[in-house]
Amino acid sequence: MSLSYVDVSMRITIHPMEAQGEGGGESVDPAAVLAALDDDPCRRILRVAGERPVTVGELTTACDITVPTCYRKTRLLTDVGLLERRTRYRSDGNHVNEYVRRVGSVVVEMDDPSGPT
Repeated sequence: MSLSYVDVSMRITIHPMEAQGEGGGESVDPAAVLAALDDDPCRRILRVAGERPVTVGELTTACDITVPTCYRKTRLLTDVGLLERRTRYRSDGNHVNEYVRRVGSVVVEMDDPSGPT
């Protein structure tokens, strides 16, 4: 039995949530997106933030994670384009950041540069 390795390039396209409009998608760093999606707290954050805009405090409770972990994960998810940070202004004049999932689907495409075999 012989195995051979073929260099495969990977492209990941994220498509926005339907409420955010249509579009051709946005190209992102495949390794960064896959790393974020491989992380359980990140997936929990994406699930909760897909239901409604949420604050870090709300995410820590809903996802059962610590505040520092939540800040690290929301920054990672925002940096790779899966989460959007918004500012919520409260009636008392203060404001708080809230997060909303900005991706409806993630498409992974792999191209074999040597062509079909």
